Amino acid sequence: INGLMLNDQKKRTHFEVATFYSSSFHRGGDSSLGENDSSSLSTDITSVPSTNWELFHIIALHYDLAYVPIPAMLHYYDSSASLASLGVRDKAHGRLLSAYLMLEKILHHASTLYVKLDEAKEQRRQIAGQIVRTIGNEDLKESMKILTKDHLRLAFDGDIFAFKKSLIMLTKFGQSVGTIEKEGYLFGSEVYLQTILLVLLVVEDEAFANLTLRLGSFLGQLDISCMKDKAEEDFSSENGSLSSNNLSVEEMFDIGDLTIFFPAFSGLLTFYRDSPIGANQLQETFLANLFVAVTQEANQMIHVLRTKCILSHLYLKHGNIAKALEECEGIKDVYDHDAHSLELANVYGMDWSLICVATMASTYLFKGQFAAARQNINFLKTQMLKLDEFASSTKAMSKGTVSSFYLLL
Repeated sequence: INGLMLNDQKKRTHFEVATFYSSSFHRGGDSSLGENDSSSLSTDITSVPSTNWELFHIIALHYDLAYVPIPAMLHYYDSSASLASLGVRDKAHGRLLSAYLMLEKILHHASTLYVKLDEAKEQRRQIAGQIVRTIGNEDLKESMKILTKDHLRLAFDGDIFAFKKSLIMLTKFGQSVGTIEKEGYLFGSEVYLQTILLVLLVVEDEAFANLTLRLGSFLGQLDISCMKDKAEEDFSSENGSLSSNNLSVEEMFDIGDLTIFFPAFSGLLTFYRDSPIGANQLQETFLANLFVAVTQEANQMIHVLRTKCILSHLYLKHGNIAKALEECEGIKDVYDHDAHSLELANVYGMDWSLICVATMASTYLFKGQFAAARQNINFLKTQMLKLDEFASSTKAMSKGTVSSFYLLL
């Protein structure tokens, strides 16, 4: 029968099947694939009971064959998430790859759409492209160079939630590629760079203006001085003419929560630091500064502290000791143990602020600035009295560090 059907009929049939299974699942009928509860996924070491991952995959496959890439991507990702929750990492990675390929189709289609650009949109595209080129130290793909927020809005039919989910999928795929595939840091870094570009294109105008102004020293050749004023003017005019209940689809297609792509920054910084990817000092420094600017815009202090620690250690790595010490002193100015220490340990494994202060104390010692070194040591001693030694290894590390400092003094 399949051989006798026209392509349009095949696509329509696959779409109807996908819609049927999807509606069946949302009605609570996820057991409709079969009544045999012993169905399972076999691996080399165990068998995993078949759960929603199977239905998600079938729905995704039919949407894929129907040439409807957005729901196909979303269901491939849902299948991957279900498999990951069962600990089946190799199969989860395969579903993420399928979701990524669907996103590539969406982005390629977006690049073919006709969109009329004004000066502000063209400037934003240029600045976002320059940021990513600086981080990646290579030119963008032609299809990615064309994209703007309007291209993405049209390609995703104005569905900002689907777009956000695609960004989450990209960060998960970047992590998966980096840990599973041989030399995955190469492909993983490309995925992270793609994530950063897409977010820069769709982040709220005022947030984008703030980011670019904070990075003005890196972006000097582009005129960005008017961007914040332009964003504020647009925001004021929108508030004057539209209520929050009647915003158009175009005005709602933006991202306010920047934390959803923090994993792309941390993952890329890890690749640059730990892999033989060959990133230069400008790439690392700019990426770390961008991460700091993004976390400041998100206004969540534990992320700001973490990125300042990264920046301080990065300056030290490349021999810029004065800037490293300056960043560390800035950490001490905003650090509050009760507000930040435990949360830093929960999110990042330990209180990295104190680790950074300890590193800078040793730097002051080796520079012969003993008064400054003692101030940092006293800061550490004060914080050690408050540290919960069961929350992380920070206290045990700090005890040994402070003892060695006194020996050196």
